[in-house]
Amino acid sequence: APRTYTTFAQMAEENGYSRLPLGVHLRMDCTEGLRLGYEISDAVNNFDLSQ
Repeated sequence: APRTYTTFAQMAEENGYSRLPLGVHLRMDCTEGLRLGYEISDAVNNFDLSQ
């Protein structure tokens, strides 16, 4: 069955940490990736297009 989420944050967190069991990333990689992703999305959403 397809996965369902109530928030985008839930989906992002599950996706980010899904690489831990595979040994592809360390926990700090996942944490920093999520933090950086939110920082970039905030910058894009706050970008003034009226210039």
